Amino acid sequence: MAYAFHALIAFLASYVWESQRFDRKASSVSLFLLFVILLILPALQLEVGADYSSYLETAKGNHNISIYYQKGEYLYYTIFSIVKENLPAHSFFVIAYLINTALIVNALIKLKAQGYSAYIIVFLFLTTFGLYQNQMNIIRTYTAVFCFINAALCRSEDKNLKAIVFSLIGIISHQTYIFAIILLILPKKLLHILQQYPLRFYLFSFVATAFLATPYILGPLINSLFPFYNHYLSKEIFEPADIINIATKAYYIPLNLIFLYLLQKEPSPVPKNQRYFVGLWILTSGIYLGLLTAPVIFFRAWHYIAFFHLLPIYYILTDKRTRQLAPFVVIYVIAPFLIKVIGFPVGEYHYKTILGPICTFPWGEPQC
Repeated sequence: MAYAFHALIAFLASYVWESQRFDRKASSVSLFLLFVILLILPALQLEVGADYSSYLETAKGNHNISIYYQKGEYLYYTIFSIVKENLPAHSFFVIAYLINTALIVNALIKLKAQGYSAYIIVFLFLTTFGLYQNQMNIIRTYTAVFCFINAALCRSEDKNLKAIVFSLIGIISHQTYIFAIILLILPKKLLHILQQYPLRFYLFSFVATAFLATPYILGPLINSLFPFYNHYLSKEIFEPADIINIATKAYYIPLNLIFLYLLQKEPSPVPKNQRYFVGLWILTSGIYLGLLTAPVIFFRAWHYIAFFHLLPIYYILTDKRTRQLAPFVVIYVIAPFLIKVIGFPVGEYHYKTILGPICTFPWGEPQC
């Protein structure tokens, strides 16, 4: 319930921010308000996600923090070092989510400057693919993910030095950032070419993923590029993912097909300065097949590209030719979100706060 109410408030705040674009002072105030709204839930969480207790004990000094230094995750090594010596243990979450929220808001500022409707992006970000909720569990990964989004935005504007800065922060946040670097060094021209034949490359992405996800290819690839995941090779790496996890992502394929139809029409629904991101989406669209065969690895890759999979929905909502579909698309998007956060909240979708229960269902069990 808390997530649903929070999404509504954040959406309204982002709409106010969008509407105040010609009033600098009002825009700054509404942007700060949006920052606080996005920060407050993760910063005040209690036992949300499987890693909460581990992080809390580490912040108390009960776990060895040198492992983060050894892995090159110097940002979190520094945060843990500061907290365990000087601050209450829960301060770790406040500091970590201050960083994450600053990265989110900075990305929203850049997206707005590139012509995106910020309130639609916020709506999709909070309700689709669990982007906001997953950071409650895998904090370090999502610091790296949000760095990647910012780096990709800079890359799209040829601001390569800034992209490098965000990438350096991503590298010292989580070692999986190497996947993001592979995407960032792709030539922009290649990503633009993908959109000339979107359906062909969309289907090719599925074929390529099916090829990469075989034991004969993925094993050597992990050994050479992602050695820190070698320990997974001796486990059930090629066991299929839970069908629900796959279905919640494949659920959006019909919307992808509508967007592909739009991409083949003139005028294009995608402005020229936004085509870089659509190219990233086309290139990574086949990741669903990887979840079928090697979810341990592909779920980690999925977090990095999930944001770009919001874009087909965004363009369907904003293109004049499909605007009549907007109410149905909103319902299609929000229905699984409400099921996760109200109907059957589990894991990171079952929000609890250090402030105590903030809502109760009629049958008396707190499910916030």
